[in-house]
Amino acid sequence: MNNIASKFKIGDVVHILYSKNSTGNCCVALAEISEIHRDYVKVDGIKLLTGNVVMKATSTETTPTTTSKIVFSRILKVSEKDPLMKNYLASF
Repeated sequence: MNNIASKFKIGDVVHILYSKNSTGNCCVALAEISEIHRDYVKVDGIKLLTGNVVMKATSTETTPTTTSKIVFSRILKVSEKDPLMKNYLASF
């Protein structure tokens, strides 16, 4: 496991950067890490949060799925005190 991978553990809730929903609009993607590999993670329990204003995504954004290999540069760990954690937990 590389140095970056060691900062994450299975079960961590992460914010997936550069995400879009199925309609092609920008969104905030939150998920739980299910697998950790050398250069990427796989996630489960993906929640896509959108706001009141529609913003079209660019060609660089992707829709995360449970089969996606998400590189470490696209994820941020969500802390227990972060408002995003409350939104993620409330979505179940």
